[in-house]
Formats: sequence, C-alpha cells, structure tokens
Amino acid sequence: GGETGGPCPSGDSWIFRNSEQEWTRLPDCASPRTYSSMALLPEVNGQKRIVLYGGIEKNRQVIQTTASPADTVVVLDPDSMTWTTRITTASGSFPAKRASAAMALSSSGLYLFGGIDTETNALQNDIWFLAGNSTSADQAAAGECVPIFTNFLLVHGLLMFFGWGVCLVWGTFIARYFSSSGTTWFLLHRIFQVSGLVLSFIGFVLGIVSVQFDHFKFAHGAIGIIVMLLGISQPFNALARPHRPSEGEKTPLKRRIWELFHHNIGRVAVALALINISLGVFLALAHTAVWALWFVYLIVVILVFVFFELLKIPVVHEKMAAILPMKTKEYPVSNEQKMENVAKTDDSQQGEK
Repeated sequence: GGETGGPCPSGDSWIFRNSEQEWTRLPDCASPRTYSSMALLPEVNGQKRIVLYGGIEKNRQVIQTTASPADTVVVLDPDSMTWTTRITTASGSFPAKRASAAMALSSSGLYLFGGIDTETNALQNDIWFLAGNSTSADQAAAGECVPIFTNFLLVHGLLMFFGWGVCLVWGTFIARYFSSSGTTWFLLHRIFQVSGLVLSFIGFVLGIVSVQFDHFKFAHGAIGIIVMLLGISQPFNALARPHRPSEGEKTPLKRRIWELFHHNIGRVAVALALINISLGVFLALAHTAVWALWFVYLIVVILVFVFFELLKIPVVHEKMAAILPMKTKEYPVSNEQKMENVAKTDDSQQGEK
C-alpha cells in the first residue's frame, strides 16, 4: 500500500535486472503478505534459488485469503522468473508462523531467528535451521500456486465502478439528453442516481475502513472524499429546490442560484469520479486486461457524451438528420427547463394531495 491507497497486503512481486535497468513483474504465487523474509539458498553449479518465508497475511482489509501452511515456503527461480511452493519437513514441530524474522545464508542452508508471532503478536527469540540448497529445493514436494484472495478494496472498487462509473454517469446522461421524451426520463434519472449513490456510499465506507492511514496523503483518497461530499449534497439540494416560475415570469434569483449549483455540482462530481476510478485501477494493482477494459469503457463514455452534445447544436443536428434516420425537432432554451417542468408538475400534484 505504501500510503498510496493500494492493497495492503499485496501479492505482486518484481525482479530488477541491473543489466537492463528495468523492473519486470513476476507471475503471482505466494499469498499476499507484509513483513515476510527472503534469503538466498546455497548455490549448486551457479544455480540460484531464493526462499520467501512468513509474513502477515491477514488484517482488517482482508476478507478471504489462502494462508500459507507452517510447513510451506515459496521458492523463486530468478533465471526463469517463476515461483513455486515447496513443502518442508521437520523432525519435530515446525516454527510458529511469524513475520519480520531474520534469515541468513550458511554453507548448508538458512538460519531463521526471531520475528513476531502472527497469532499472538508475541516477539520470538528462537533460532531455526532450514537445511538445503538450490538443488534440494527443486526436489522437495511442490504445492500449488492457487491463492484465493479478496479484500475490501476490491469490493470498494467494484461498488464505485457500478455506482459512479455506471449508474450516476448514465443517470446524468439521461437527464442531459433525453429530457424531451415525456416524463419517463425523470423516473429513470431518479432510479439511476439513487442506486448509484447507495452503491457508492457503501463502497466509500469500505474504502475508509480498510485503508490504514491518512486518506489525504494520496490523490485517490482526497478526490474520493470530495466526490462523495458533492454526490451526497445533491439529494438535499434537490429537496430544497425553489419552484420554477410560470411561463412568462422572470426566474427568481434563488432559482437561478439553485440551478447553477445543482446542475454543475453533479457534472463536476461525475467528471472527478471518472478520473478517480482511473487512478484506482492502477492503485489496485489490477492486471493489464482490467485497466485496458476500463479505459476502453471510459473512451466510449466520453465519445457518447461528445456526440450527443454536438447533436444539441441545431446546425449539427440538421446535418446528421440528413444522414441518419433522425427526426428534426425544435430546440428548447435548455434541457434543465424541461427537467424543472416535470419537477414542477410533481410539486403541484403533491400540493393538491
């Protein structure tokens, strides 16, 4: 996580090759963990193997994980850049699972000292010896690299995607471009906006609870708080809307101020939310396919909004109508006025009741 808003613990591993001066991500194998220990096994004929042992695998951010058994270590082959799990043996019991242990290379194996017991949080002062070398490591019984790992940040990301990235985006789209289609658009707008706010609020709470440091130390957290404050303000803003004047009457100052805030706060919130989801995809250490799909979706959203915004220009609409099967229409002063006509009708009906 490193105070960036990323997952903690994380399960990604990287190798830096000095000759190429670049980092390469390795295939995942070990369960996500923090404060694990690593040491190089004794080499045989120049063959290198590195042992990864211990670490903290569970904290308040983790929902489900495949914890590493006490008899298992994870071994890296730096030449093929692959991990394998290996099962160790013991004459008696195995070392208690621990984090932050010291490991040191000897001529015939590895020494392990101390650390923090991950079950009791007690400091350890015992010494253990793991006999073996790079060849015997390959000969040891192998386990499977099938870690199951789910954390609250994953759930947070999914809820924010469906809340802000889907419901609130397309709810705004409906209000902006389909307000001339009777009153159905207004019902859909309400459904999308309410659903989006509920999903995003739950995701917001999960993000706050699971991140274990100051949320203003990284851009994703700070923007997220601002976006949610803007989003939550919208329902209260809508409840406080002044009545729209009758046709021919001058719009009161209060009404103009309300329109300015309600419409533009929503647009700014949606724009910031899309930017913040883009940041979150990288912070979550998502696979390339995930962030590629997100950015394709984001580009589609932008292109759709730009296309419909251009159609609001009379000249463009007329030219497009000559190419596509589109009906010509009369252009209102603003779509916001149509929205308020529906809202005013609702207010009048409630007043009659």
